[in-house]
Amino acid sequence: MKKVIFQKFVEENVIGVDKIVRHKDGTFSLRRGFFYRHGMDSAKWADKVSERLKEAGVDFEVVEHTEVWQAWPKDSWFNCKVKVNSF
Repeated sequence: MKKVIFQKFVEENVIGVDKIVRHKDGTFSLRRGFFYRHGMDSAKWADKVSERLKEAGVDFEVVEHTEVWQAWPKDSWFNCKVKVNSF
């Protein structure tokens, strides 16, 4: 799948994605930056991404979800890596 097609789809349907990365193995990482967590964690971010993709009828699987926390002034983010089977 081409990154441009999926990127446009995600930008229109999944609120909160700051960066989309396509990996060589065909998976996509959807990153959301944060300064304060406000009760959010990587599992909740993966659930939100999953909910939006399911509503749009995308066949996918969540490969992993991670959190990268760094002390200010560096950026911190939640990451959800998905493998899209059909779009």
